[in-house]
Amino acid sequence: MEELYTRRLILRRWRASDLEDLHELLTDPQTAEGAGFIASRSMEESLVRLSGMINSSDAWAVTLKEDDTAAGWIRFRPDDILKNRRGFQVGYAIREDLRRQGYMQEALAAAMGYIFEDASSASVSARVKPDNAASVKVLMKNGFSLAGRLPGYETAGSAGEVLLFIRTRDDPLPKEDASMMAKQLSSLCDPSEGWLTCLCNAVAFIYDEMDMINWAGVYFLKEGKLYLGPFNGKPACSVIDLSRGVCAKSVRDRSTVVVPDVHQFEGHIACDSASASEIVIPLMLEGELLGVLDIDSPIRERFGEYEKTMLEGAAKVMTGFLKGYREERQ
Repeated sequence: MEELYTRRLILRRWRASDLEDLHELLTDPQTAEGAGFIASRSMEESLVRLSGMINSSDAWAVTLKEDDTAAGWIRFRPDDILKNRRGFQVGYAIREDLRRQGYMQEALAAAMGYIFEDASSASVSARVKPDNAASVKVLMKNGFSLAGRLPGYETAGSAGEVLLFIRTRDDPLPKEDASMMAKQLSSLCDPSEGWLTCLCNAVAFIYDEMDMINWAGVYFLKEGKLYLGPFNGKPACSVIDLSRGVCAKSVRDRSTVVVPDVHQFEGHIACDSASASEIVIPLMLEGELLGVLDIDSPIRERFGEYEKTMLEGAAKVMTGFLKGYREERQ
């Protein structure tokens, strides 16, 4: 088993020095529930499990490049369902504070490349509880397809139905469609339900759908200032003056502004100290600027041309919801 490197992670063998990091993972109830194992009740139990991982040739520690912290794991085992297809079953877990930031998707992509290219596997399967939407999303973005449901499957000492996902060596990764988010927003929101309802759902959808973002919301332009509207994330600035900040620049320029590193942007307004990059799209209705869509990420250079095109399409749909807002304002 080789060490694998991604942009933010290193996948390596487990070490004795990882005990405290692994114990934190093994004693977290949410991690145990999502990954389907019985939580450790003591450091001694975690030590036994660590010894098994150290002696195993199929378990990677998912570590952070910045400090070598063991923040999760990925493990491949021979698959009892796909045994005639040289198949493996994959299991994984990531620390709670790192979820929704694309870490597991990044780690699994690297591991899958190794399994198919270097380990000569023909297929990989995963079992996921039906209510584990985050894990389903990780698998689908890594090219897995739903193959069926397994009733009475035992996880963490109890039996229940799980979803069976499979990816074969020849399955292509899903192609990214920059217009998909706009299509999804159009089908998700019914303008007859009211502009505010639609806008709230649209912002929530963007926040839930996109990985590696920590804030998504709308600001309304009123009387020369920006006022906070529907958002997801930490509490934000309620009012923004048009003299500074990324949102203000988008209003002044009447165009999308992408900031790869907010710490290099003069006049940046730090509502969340964790934010590292930002994109702001103006909400234009028939030539009138009504506000902006603002998205923040905790990593630098999160927003490229693909994300810019995708979010501009989403903003166009959201602007359509604002017809009711403009009528009420008038």
